[in-house]
Amino acid sequence: MSKAWMPMYWGDYLADTSDLTTLEHGAYLLLIAHYWQHGGLPNDPKHLHRITRCPNNQWAKVWEKLSTFFSVQRNNSGSVELKHRRIEAELEKASAIALKRKIYGAKGGLSNRGKTNQERNYGKAFAKQRDDQSQSPIDITSFSRERRGARKWSSEEEG
Repeated sequence: MSKAWMPMYWGDYLADTSDLTTLEHGAYLLLIAHYWQHGGLPNDPKHLHRITRCPNNQWAKVWEKLSTFFSVQRNNSGSVELKHRRIEAELEKASAIALKRKIYGAKGGLSNRGKTNQERNYGKAFAKQRDDQSQSPIDITSFSRERRGARKWSSEEEG
């Protein structure tokens, strides 16, 4: 799954963080961004401190405030991680969307396998016509050969 984008619900964010200082907002947004990219946060204060780029003398106070947004949980491998309920829900949604797109893309690719662009777009051209302009279908491969032969024949005549 590509993590090039992340949904951000500013109304919800601002409602939940109205009491944060500017430094705490910056640290929290960096933690959210890291979480989105890596699927979680380590339960290591030194690592979190590096992620937030917070000044050494203010880190303890900042983390005291931000830690309320996260819960400590064990992952599948047994190590302890910090989890964020909203980001987890958004990651699951994004994963489901990516999976659907992958499945539908594969289905679309299978229906077009081995066809030329001309053959792929042949049905689309007739679908756009109005009902009163009916045409009988033609074999486009033989039509292409006939056109090439006509061009070759006319160039021989001229020469």
